[in-house]
Amino acid sequence: MPSLELGRLRIDVIPCGEFRLDGGAMFGQVPKVRWTTFVPADANNRIVMGTNALLVRGPNFVLLVESGCGTRWTPDELAFFGIGSPRGLLDGLAKLNVRPEDVTHVTCSHLHFDHGGGLLTGVGNSSPTEGDLTFAKAEHLLNEAEYAAALGPPEFQKASYRGPYARIADRGRLRPMRGVADVLPGVRIRHTGGHTDGHQVVVLGEGSEKAAFFGDLIPTTWHLPPAYTMAYDLHPQEVLTKKREILDEAAAGGWTGFFYHDPDPRPARLKRDGKRFVAERIGAA
Repeated sequence: MPSLELGRLRIDVIPCGEFRLDGGAMFGQVPKVRWTTFVPADANNRIVMGTNALLVRGPNFVLLVESGCGTRWTPDELAFFGIGSPRGLLDGLAKLNVRPEDVTHVTCSHLHFDHGGGLLTGVGNSSPTEGDLTFAKAEHLLNEAEYAAALGPPEFQKASYRGPYARIADRGRLRPMRGVADVLPGVRIRHTGGHTDGHQVVVLGEGSEKAAFFGDLIPTTWHLPPAYTMAYDLHPQEVLTKKREILDEAAAGGWTGFFYHDPDPRPARLKRDGKRFVAERIGAA
């Protein structure tokens, strides 16, 4: 699993397993004749997506960023989405000798099923009210607007959220986020909106060297062009604006980027090549 030392922080990427989504939806207004030049689609027009969570260990904390699709899936649903490793997150933590009860903090960019699904226990045909917290001792650092949407999704998004997220507040484990907050040493959470109203990114590092986990603001390195937005984005123009803003900052500072949905889990150094943003992978393929 790829890893990075950043000052007092150790960052490990945990590939939680691949799944598949419609390629056209992932690239929005980008024509298929364009996006198929760099990513192949299967017979059902689906492309392979990664789910690359982060484990961030610092002074007196163990932070999990994102949680994968989780285990609350029927066999038919696993086949429909091509979900290959429902237990990928827990298996990845075990390889790092980290138990669920060792995790002190959890955050998610947002709570769509492929990002927040692993926060809750349950398998197969679990009812929408069945299940508990996977990380029962962890403080859950979730944007307040996003959490409200997960509890009562707007009609357009109902299929994207799979509860019971109310368990987090019921167990006293919710810490609502808003705006920008320094939540732990070297960990800053920044609200961006765009993909969802409550979407947030995580910036890591205490000194001049920084890393950023982009969530679905920039889900893969293929989405580095600011205009490459998704059909899943609630506010595409807001995504474009926020993406350009954070990429300008990242390229100027030589930040490292983590791309949650990229099939290649390795982080990448962000740079400019003329007017384009580019990502140079760190570590062996």
